[in-house]
Amino acid sequence: MRDSLETLRSGLDVLTGEEEPPVGCTKKRVEVDQWTQIHSPRIFKALCSTRTSKIRFNSQCRREYLNYNVINIVHGQRIRVGEMTDERLELSNERDIVWPGGGHRPFEISLPRNLKVLIVSDPPFVYSIPTTSSNCSALSIETVSLSPTNIIPVKGEWFPCWQQVGDSVMARHNFCCSGYAIDLLNRLSKPQMDNSSSLHHLDTSFSFELRLVSSYGSVTASTQSGFNLSGAIQLLAEEKADMAIGAITINPEREQFVDFSEPWLYHGIRIVEKATPRASPMQSFLQPLQSSLWISLLISVMAVGIVIYLLDINSPFKAFYMSHSDDSSSEERVGLGEAMWFVWGVLLNSGVSEKTPRSGSARVLAVVWCGFCMIVIASYTANLAAFLVLDQPEKSLTGISDPRLRNPSANFSFGTVLHSNVYQYFKRHVELSTVFRKMEAHNVEKVDDAINSLLNGKMDAFIWDSIRIDWEASRSCELRPRGSLFGRSAYGVALQKGSPWTPHITTAILNMAESGVMEGLDHRWIGEPNGLCIPDAVKAPDRLGLSSMRDLFVLLSLAVTFGAILSVIEVSFGRHRQRTAQNRKLALRYGRRWFVLMKKRKMAHRTGHRTTYNMQMIVYRRGFAGLQTLSLEEAWRNNLMRRKRDVSVMEKEEWRPAHNFSSHPTIIFCTRCRGLVETHVEYRAGIFAYFSITIMALLLLWPCAPLPCFLSFFADYVHICPVCSHRIARARKIGTQSFYV
Repeated sequence: MRDSLETLRSGLDVLTGEEEPPVGCTKKRVEVDQWTQIHSPRIFKALCSTRTSKIRFNSQCRREYLNYNVINIVHGQRIRVGEMTDERLELSNERDIVWPGGGHRPFEISLPRNLKVLIVSDPPFVYSIPTTSSNCSALSIETVSLSPTNIIPVKGEWFPCWQQVGDSVMARHNFCCSGYAIDLLNRLSKPQMDNSSSLHHLDTSFSFELRLVSSYGSVTASTQSGFNLSGAIQLLAEEKADMAIGAITINPEREQFVDFSEPWLYHGIRIVEKATPRASPMQSFLQPLQSSLWISLLISVMAVGIVIYLLDINSPFKAFYMSHSDDSSSEERVGLGEAMWFVWGVLLNSGVSEKTPRSGSARVLAVVWCGFCMIVIASYTANLAAFLVLDQPEKSLTGISDPRLRNPSANFSFGTVLHSNVYQYFKRHVELSTVFRKMEAHNVEKVDDAINSLLNGKMDAFIWDSIRIDWEASRSCELRPRGSLFGRSAYGVALQKGSPWTPHITTAILNMAESGVMEGLDHRWIGEPNGLCIPDAVKAPDRLGLSSMRDLFVLLSLAVTFGAILSVIEVSFGRHRQRTAQNRKLALRYGRRWFVLMKKRKMAHRTGHRTTYNMQMIVYRRGFAGLQTLSLEEAWRNNLMRRKRDVSVMEKEEWRPAHNFSSHPTIIFCTRCRGLVETHVEYRAGIFAYFSITIMALLLLWPCAPLPCFLSFFADYVHICPVCSHRIARARKIGTQSFYV
């Protein structure tokens, strides 16, 4: 007691008595800071520098030369059961100690039960989906969007997690999380009941709160503080979280600031690239021969066909043909179309030619052409076979020692995730310095960005952890892992430096590995290495498939399509010609009848017998209320008045059907319904209107260009029967009139 009071007096001697320590929260902030920053360190330093016979402190202000007796109070009696010297405790007979409460010896530490766990959205280890509620346990199978075109279903237990937004602690986004790492964490949080070791008499179960962060974190060099930390590693080092789980690779840089458990998943570094299978282009059948040879061959076909036709048509056999009695003998000669068909048939070795040349000169040329075609076809076939054999896909990467990585070229790009474990691996190894410098320009921030760039062709190869590479390749058959693993490492659970949970997490992981739980998690969340994709086959000679000859089938399909289109054109043209012939025959018949009628009229005019029409005949016209009737006399009078002619003409002349079609209606017999009608005039745009529009457009009169489509001055006059709507005639501004029968 004397030594203790002496130590306290030495510490208080530094005070002059004028200092007034704060006794509540009413003091000013300046006075409180002055006491805690100035006076308190002086008292602490004085206490640590005190030396007595039994009390002294070292340079860290810790007690030296401790010597205590350990007393066990049993039924009011004090029994000495041990001694504590410095930091060493020795118990004489531990079995005779009566512990308070009559129980067993308590454990030396007490573990926290609610742990703050950091995770990163990194499939297949962690999947995250946004949510507005915290009831994630009700979810079972949910679709997760890894990218706009990559949506997968995830089946598992879902737990609530959150992500901080900005610098504000209260600003959060809520998510539901599941995955390999979440499943592992859930199993680690259960109590370990199958251990007989005294260490695990302690209850190692815990609850956890999941927090999403942007990255696992990296350790980079800094000129000011020595190291810069980021991501989950930084939060663990600052003791803002208790644990981080996921694809966190154990490396020396991270072990300086956090503790790692035993590895729970071993992996390595691997290279993945987009598969480039051999594709047969549409013009592959043209590759064996150069363009100049194809053009020369086409010209030769046309020239030989024309020459054979000319030789055959001008041959001496013509007189022999003409000596036959019937005219059909002239058809035995080869026409131009038949000559071309013969030339193409010989070239394609089809044997479908209908006629062969008959003259001696044409036959000599045909024999030479057959020999020419035989040589061309043989050369083409041999060269095509060579192209099919030698046309192999580009050789894939063999691994990290591939020349395209060791001696990179400008047209080959590859990279990894910036400041990741793979990035640090290449940075540490001097022999990979060339590879590291090349990949600096193509490194990305996230793995998903690299996978999308690889699939889009923006990147040729991506270097990353083998677990993620194999998982991506099992889902996308376009991605192919290349080479063997290198830079082998493992994933571990990261904890705070000196965390009491480290040995318990390690023991739990080892127990799950021994019992086969870890193997089941691998099969559930990662699956087979190849998945649904077929691995690369053993090297063997390529067999021809549909993809190799698809261009020929495309050519055949185009020929069939062209033939169908040509057939439609022929049928349409034939129907048009048939309809034209029928119209011509009908017009000829009406023309003959008209000729006979006009001849009779001329004879009647000469003899004085003229055809007269009853002026009370009914004339049909189109009015505002529909079809109207009036007498021929009234209709003729209206027509003369409409044309501004003298009505007295009706007394001097007799009415005759007029064929002077203009903008005014005319009275005529309809050629279809045979009725006496007053035609209805419609204005329709014709050649003159379109010509006027073109002229105005060329003169840059754009506002006036549409006017000819609406003004009657530019239109043609179409006369229509008001009874049967038959188009009787059309009066054009440019060109002759048309009279339809």
